Amino acid sequence: QWKASVERNSIESGAYSQYKNMTFQASQDIPAGHEIMVEYGDHWFRAREYAFGQDIPLSQDYEKADDIVQQAARECNDTSMSLESDECQELWNTTRASYAANTTSFSSRVYSALPEILTLSVVENGTARDSVPNVVRSIEWLQTHGKCLDNLELRENSTIPHAGSGAFATRFLKQKSIV
Repeated sequence: QWKASVERNSIESGAYSQYKNMTFQASQDIPAGHEIMVEYGDHWFRAREYAFGQDIPLSQDYEKADDIVQQAARECNDTSMSLESDECQELWNTTRASYAANTTSFSSRVYSALPEILTLSVVENGTARDSVPNVVRSIEWLQTHGKCLDNLELRENSTIPHAGSGAFATRFLKQKSIV
């Protein structure tokens, strides 16, 4: 019979993690105010189709949607229409409708990645980024609503024996304040 080496009520219980010293590296420049996200990978969404359905776009679906968006933007430019014009939006509506009617030969995941409105933002930034509202916040918004983590210092070892790594307050924190 297996016996735990650490009792549940011990401070050592849960003090260590496989995620200790895990680091992340930015795969591209991150502008100020941009939410930092971790990409779980397409497999994460495929494994949860029971919860999300089968229309959640995957990486290659966003890439195909980006190609469609770029093609529509070129067509608007070639005919001297601005992206904001009613004519260009009508072209986009027709483009989307043709893909919606063709979902048997066209991926419903790609269709789900197509934005309802063709904007300069989606043309410049892509359909994946456009699908996440408010992914970039202004500095003013962050100053009003954001939470800063500069009130903690992480250290390799806690001052409490067998407690693992330590997080220490860098300034006084009132009771019930957000850490």
